[in-house]
Amino acid sequence: MNEDPLKATRDEAFRMLGRNFVLFQHLEMALKLLTTISDLEGSNQDQLEACLEARRASLAKQSLGQLIGRYRETVFGEGDSTEPAESPATIRVQFRIQGPEYQAWKTAQLAALVNERNQLAHHLLEGFNLRTSEGIQDLKDLLEPQADRIRTEILQAKAILAIWPKAHQLFMDELTAQLDEDP
Repeated sequence: MNEDPLKATRDEAFRMLGRNFVLFQHLEMALKLLTTISDLEGSNQDQLEACLEARRASLAKQSLGQLIGRYRETVFGEGDSTEPAESPATIRVQFRIQGPEYQAWKTAQLAALVNERNQLAHHLLEGFNLRTSEGIQDLKDLLEPQADRIRTEILQAKAILAIWPKAHQLFMDELTAQLDEDP
């Protein structure tokens, strides 16, 4: 029986490939969460929870490219409407990331990652000869910096998510301080 001398190297490249797909899924989860919580509206807790669940459901089966479109609409405010709420007692909780330069840069970064993910998922074998050590090394050389780029996006999303409860707590502290004052 002939031992494949490239098996260990190829297996390592496949491990890296799998890792990158898992990282892409983590990025999708972070973007879905940011998109879900970026704009909630309701007249009471039940309506706010229903809004949250409806958002989750609407994002659940979207592709990464579609998800980034929704992210831009909600988190960047590109889909904001100025229509008044149905009820005068409606509560709207939202956050936006503003700044045209940042939005353009982030959109380009995310679009590039979508393209890279699609290349991996749909065209990997067209670009690499995995029967040669050079082809395997070329794949590994692509995957390692790609993993770093995905991790960077995940960390940035986590940083945004970490701000949200802190901002909420500041609001609650201020509200409590104002309400605790004697009239």
